[in-house]
Amino acid sequence: MSRSFFQKSLLTLFLLLFAKGFLLLAQNNIPSTKVLTTDELFEYLETSNPEIAKIADGYKAGNIEAAKKNLADYFKQRSAERYFFSWKNFGDQFEKYNRDYKGSKENHLSKANELLTDFPSNPFWQIPSKNLKGKEVTAYELRHLARQHKAVDAAFAYYYKNEDTTYLNYFVGQMKSLNKAFAEGKYDDEGNGIYEYFRCGYRTSNWLFAHHLYLASQKYSTGDQLLFIQTILHHGAQLFERTKKYSPGNHHTKGLVGLFLISAMFPEFISAASWQKQAITGLVEHLQKEVNDDGFQFERSIGYHIGDIDNYFYVYRIAQINGIALPDEFTERFSEMFYALTQLAYPDKKLPVLQDDTDEPWAEFNKMDEPLSIGALLFNDPQLKYFTGNKIPSGIFWYLDGTTFKRFKGLQNAAPVFSSTALKTTGYFITRNGWDVSSEYMVITNGLSDKKPDHQHGDILGISAYANGRVILPNYQVRYFLDDFSFFKNSFVKNVALVDSIPQGLKWKKNEGESGFGKWQNLPKPKTNLWLNHLDYDYFSGSHNGYEAIGVNYKRDILFIKKGYWIVRDVFVSNTVHSYQQIWQGNFSEEIKNKFARTTFPDGSGLELILLNGNSDITARDNFRGKSNFVFSKKTNTGCTYVTLVYPRRDFDERLQNISLEKTDINGDTFLTGVKNYLIVKDLVITASDLLKSDGNLYFWDVKEILTGGENYNFKDETNFIIKMKDGGIEMTSLSAENIVLPDVDYFKQEILKPGETITLQMQEK
Repeated sequence: MSRSFFQKSLLTLFLLLFAKGFLLLAQNNIPSTKVLTTDELFEYLETSNPEIAKIADGYKAGNIEAAKKNLADYFKQRSAERYFFSWKNFGDQFEKYNRDYKGSKENHLSKANELLTDFPSNPFWQIPSKNLKGKEVTAYELRHLARQHKAVDAAFAYYYKNEDTTYLNYFVGQMKSLNKAFAEGKYDDEGNGIYEYFRCGYRTSNWLFAHHLYLASQKYSTGDQLLFIQTILHHGAQLFERTKKYSPGNHHTKGLVGLFLISAMFPEFISAASWQKQAITGLVEHLQKEVNDDGFQFERSIGYHIGDIDNYFYVYRIAQINGIALPDEFTERFSEMFYALTQLAYPDKKLPVLQDDTDEPWAEFNKMDEPLSIGALLFNDPQLKYFTGNKIPSGIFWYLDGTTFKRFKGLQNAAPVFSSTALKTTGYFITRNGWDVSSEYMVITNGLSDKKPDHQHGDILGISAYANGRVILPNYQVRYFLDDFSFFKNSFVKNVALVDSIPQGLKWKKNEGESGFGKWQNLPKPKTNLWLNHLDYDYFSGSHNGYEAIGVNYKRDILFIKKGYWIVRDVFVSNTVHSYQQIWQGNFSEEIKNKFARTTFPDGSGLELILLNGNSDITARDNFRGKSNFVFSKKTNTGCTYVTLVYPRRDFDERLQNISLEKTDINGDTFLTGVKNYLIVKDLVITASDLLKSDGNLYFWDVKEILTGGENYNFKDETNFIIKMKDGGIEMTSLSAENIVLPDVDYFKQEILKPGETITLQMQEK
């Protein structure tokens, strides 16, 4: 035998082995380029499972129809053990659901009707196209069609309408339609991508839910069930390809959730193990990178934080049901997300509106019973149960079993023990004086996501406040498709301060698919200078660079006196002409021109806004979407300082009356402006711009000089501090963002007072 013949034979053998290996490798991965036929399903089964092996053998033996039925029946039986709920006891659960949650039927039927009257069962999966009403389908509508969230409502409607096959046929038709559109390339794969990981993952979750509802019906045929498996495996293959690389934000997270759910429901297919590994690895990476060390989701929105709680809950719960091990870090970081919400909670167990919250447009609060019910159940924590009702919310009813219901009912609740707190990394600072429903609360927002500020509003150094059982300084939820979405995402509907009426959010950019969502390309960079909380007061100081380009430096200081009011100090430093605005949300009337505004709520409680250090030049009011604001405005060429009292009153008798240019009485406290030579003790006199006297504490702002031991000491930079009289001495606490250089004279034994530091002044000379 010649060497060349031997080499050729070897090469041929190698090529044959390579081809066979390549074929085996290809068979180890469900393709993303096509939707499997029912026959091809059998090629991708993992036959180490004896039951699956038997079904596969039957198919190979030519018993094709029987094998298909056996395969559908196998997964139907397994689904009863693997999914959130079992079709086997659907009837009892459905009856309990309708009995315990009034209005559910009407809600599901209404949304199902919207779906069926807007789109046919074989819609166009791209635009331009028209809906059943002859109207052009918007990008927003196409994206929501792609999510298929109303498919769940249609599945419920199927049972409300005594198994009316209209709804089942519609579900089957939409799967066939999407598969056909994919095969023909007639679907959006760009800006409004139908298989983009968020929309594909969302559709996966919704179709899995609908599928498990339909399994309770004998009318859901073997062919329908196999079509679903073909379709959902194609979604898995798509998600596997599209989620390999980390991308910040909830879109990528949702895709990984969908991938995990498919892998857990259909582990008998040979791609499932690699899908599950990628999903878990990716989700842990999201938790690592997107849950800040204070427990809050990095996009800073209540809505998106709760949305991610839902995402991780689905994974956690399915893993729990199926005995799938999740890394410890998954559980630890997931649990922190619930405690972050408790820190932000209003005293009435609701949450403020922060950034892109979108459930109820123009609403002034968010609900928290659903996510906290999840946390209380998963971690058996009475502190989390405190924020829930006694009944499991309807939104998570189908994700829990009967044992869980009983455990929830028996779980005790424990009121929070913490008071004011801060999510420092996220940039939320919360002042509060209790957990009674009438307690006072304020959240200050001073953060910006460096990775994905898409959901950020123009509200840096903005505030939202609550008192006497209601939101008194609101922020508002938004909705992406509304024409004025960008307006509601900006500063005129926030409680902020502006220069020359220039809002914080600049350079609006719509998203690629033109669905209505958009973001600000220019937002100020925030900085937190100081955060202190004490038994009788809290103090915050922050700044941002939003107006440096026009020659204005800006900072906001907020003092909370825990007997129940705030002093908000906006400081603008400039040597050029500008106008300065303070914007307040609410329906205010002007009690004293350019100085005092008041709003009164239906129960007689109210809110007073008083400029304590003078008057503005003008005021203004505006209305939009049934919401109102009130604006103080002043124009100068030397900068401006607003010192504003935010005073919530419980009733008519608590209204403020003793108000003058130099002095304001505040519920037993006194605010003085333009303070000269204020005597602390013998030989210690202070001159400052402003002073608040409250329960033995003296709060000084912009101290000009200290006179002690016969010597004057002048401060060049803004200097703020508290003086508190103590037995045998005087305590001084810095409220300045920078070090205070103290005079080397009587009473002072150290020359530097650091931000937030407290020292005791000595009563004798050095």
